[in-house]
Parts: sequence; C-alpha cells; structure tokens
Amino acid sequence: MADAHWYVLNARECPWVEGDKTGLVVGFEDEENNPFPQLGINVRILQPGQAIGMYHFESGQEDFLVLDGEGLAIVEGAERLLKKWDLLHCGPGVAHMIKAIGERPLLLVCAGARTGEPRNGTTYVVDEVARKHGVSVEEDTTDNRAVYADHSFEWVDYEEGWLP
Repeated sequence: MADAHWYVLNARECPWVEGDKTGLVVGFEDEENNPFPQLGINVRILQPGQAIGMYHFESGQEDFLVLDGEGLAIVEGAERLLKKWDLLHCGPGVAHMIKAIGERPLLLVCAGARTGEPRNGTTYVVDEVARKHGVSVEEDTTDNRAVYADHSFEWVDYEEGWLP
C-alpha cells in the first residue's frame, strides 16, 4: 500500500499535558496539524481526587481500560467502582466521567471514536451524582472553554517513574 501511513511512538518520548484537576495525559498526536482521523487514544495518570474532566457525553463511543489503581465511574447518573483490568465502554450519547479514588494513582488507556464534529460532539451535562463528586457543570453546554475556565493546563516532559 503506497499511501499507508504508520509510525511508532513511545509515551515516555511524547509531550504530556499536566492539568491541576485532570492529572497527566499523553495523546500521541498533534491535534492541530495531524490529528488521528478515526480514533483518539491517550494514556492518563490521575492522582486520587483528580478526574479525566467534567461529566459529558460525545457523539462517538469511548472506552477506558484501567491498567492500575482504582477509579469511580459515574455513568448515566450511576456510580461504579473500577479496578485493574476493568474496561468501561460508553456508547455514543452515554454521559460519563472517571475520578481516581484509593491510595495510589489511577493509570488509564482511553480511546474514543472520531466523529468529524467539533470536539467530537461533546456536550457537558448537569448530573447530581457527578456534582457530588465535583465533576458536574452548572448548566448543560457545549462550550469547552467555559467548562474548563478554572482549570490550568501545562505542557510538560515525561518524568521517570510516571509509567511502570
């Protein structure tokens, strides 16, 4: 296949983003200039109390595989404990969020379908269970900037020991 495009990236060699409330994430792609067209994939490291973001749904499916630690999944207003090797599958339109709990970091592999819509059709929705855990918006919105206005994010280099 002459048009095939492939490469190998190591998470330890990629730029990471550190969020004050959302932990560490490596996305393996340059979202502005060369986004993956069909699948977004990242590795996340959350300290206890941190969440992957705010409660939301997308127009494509998302999946989350726990590699280490414990998490609390909030899905469609219900709570579910996540532990090592659990896979959380969220079909299109399923509202969800994951928060790290327990004594050690939560290590996740996250994958989501690309829909071609802006921000993959993400809508942040109000939910009382999510509110109890500090991950609900005050009103439904698609405005990503407003949702994360009080969060800080910084590009950082990988530090030895983050990953096993």
